[in-house]
Amino acid sequence: MDISHPSDLAREVLLAIRRRDIIAPSIRTVTTLFQLIYHASISREESEFISFHMVFYDPAAPSSRQSEAYLRDPWQFIPLENPEEMNLPNISKLALASHPRSSALAVYPNDEGTLFIWGLIDQLNRYEDFIRLENSTAPHRPGLFEARIVGPGNILVTIGYEQIAELKIDNLSLDTIDIFSKGPLLEKLVPGVSSLLGHLDAHFPQAVSTEEVEKKMCSLWVSAIQRLLFRIKGLKQGGAILIAPDAAAEGLNTKYGLRYNRLSQALVRYAVSRCRQDGATNKMELSDHENRRKLATLASECRESEKEVEAAIWFIALLTRIDGLVLMNKALEVIGFGVEITSAKEPLSVKKALTGDVTKETRKKFNYTYFGTRHRSMMRYCDVNPGSVGFVISQDGDVRAITKVDDDVCMWENFRLLPEITSKDAAGDAPICG
Repeated sequence: MDISHPSDLAREVLLAIRRRDIIAPSIRTVTTLFQLIYHASISREESEFISFHMVFYDPAAPSSRQSEAYLRDPWQFIPLENPEEMNLPNISKLALASHPRSSALAVYPNDEGTLFIWGLIDQLNRYEDFIRLENSTAPHRPGLFEARIVGPGNILVTIGYEQIAELKIDNLSLDTIDIFSKGPLLEKLVPGVSSLLGHLDAHFPQAVSTEEVEKKMCSLWVSAIQRLLFRIKGLKQGGAILIAPDAAAEGLNTKYGLRYNRLSQALVRYAVSRCRQDGATNKMELSDHENRRKLATLASECRESEKEVEAAIWFIALLTRIDGLVLMNKALEVIGFGVEITSAKEPLSVKKALTGDVTKETRKKFNYTYFGTRHRSMMRYCDVNPGSVGFVISQDGDVRAITKVDDDVCMWENFRLLPEITSKDAAGDAPICG
């Protein structure tokens, strides 16, 4: 078994930077940085493990983005009067001033190559708001890359909205598998999108016929699943979601029956609100006072719909804290929770999927008994019910997806949990209709 070190994390981050045709810092600088962060993560300050969020940010760069000047809360760089050299004593002192929900330490080398903490960056909350669907705008991220301590020996690195790599003690994982853009797992999830398109067609019959709108509705539907998994992961208690075409199928023992359809209904209301807003924006003259007031009303409706979706995701996520899985149908309606899988037949073939589309060549055999009860029971159920999709979230934060492909029960690890954000998306809302 390969053992990974902070230097391996540094190498992967530099490769990711160079793939983007961006001038990269030296390997020595980035390696030193991650060695310091790693040692800080396993150190204690007054009996507590150190945790902080940092941005690799050039203090000579503009303190905020001019393109986001219309926002009242764009991020800004606030310099320290006396920059502090980045070492363990100074990290331990300043760590508590950072948190991924709001602020970060701005770290960069000086002319001699020594790393310094030059100041802090504020108003980073829009990132958290966006990935939890509390805000539909994806703001630009500061700096070249970001790193945060998730736990002792656990460092997560992102560039923009893309997770680049995560080091967990001595295991380096690269978040490169996209299971939600194509492949058999996506094909089993998208039938629920048809109901969403049906509701849109009732309101906007001409707009819904376009391939672009259908694609965006699929993205909206899938992103709700991604955000639900992300929310469950954040609870750090583990859990499981089973999306089954036939909720009454054999092999399930439901302790708490519960019919909850608010997530699917909220997604419909959100999509309709966005289409109305997009259509009004395209037709109106913003100089007209009455039109501006109408646009403001429609924007408010969108924000309320976003809040409803987020609250529904929260509601479902909390159900996973009860022993057993949460059972949902393809329309993302909850059927019950505290559900036990009683299927006992062990699958004949289980394989790890190395890509989203899962060709025969990208499946790797693994030992079924290596995994715990949650994973094994989900594999057994998906084997007998090939139309089902299961997600298992471990207490340590690992998320795995399981479904049957051909004659194999396939499992994906280290897949992308957040929707892919392009530079165009990051500039603001992309219209759904119109």
